[in-house]
Amino acid sequence: MDRKRAWYLANKEKCHKAQKKYRTSNPEKIKISARRRKYGPEANTHFLTQLSLQGSLCAICEKKLVSGRSTQLDHDHRTKQLRGILCLICNARLGTIESVWVQKAVAYLEKWEQIRLQNLNYPRVPSFQC
Repeated sequence: MDRKRAWYLANKEKCHKAQKKYRTSNPEKIKISARRRKYGPEANTHFLTQLSLQGSLCAICEKKLVSGRSTQLDHDHRTKQLRGILCLICNARLGTIESVWVQKAVAYLEKWEQIRLQNLNYPRVPSFQC
């Protein structure tokens, strides 16, 4: 075992405290490092450029993006290509949509719209009084 590893094992608690203190006092550096690790060396440049091009607005809902956890760098999972900057909610929603599912959902709604147009006596949900 090398000296660094031995020292770390003997001082784990001290190391963990120092790491936590660094992460807490340098959140932006941590985000930059995470982006580079996850998306490659040019990811942070793309992030800053795209954020500027979007006027610090979410590319989908156009709400103001606040620096921090709410800003997400969107990417295509198949091609790994970086796209725009999204808010946390839009990124989560986009992540749950699968193109095949969307096509099936649209077909389902269109089918029932046709049924509704053909048969006006089809059972309806009773209207509720508030």
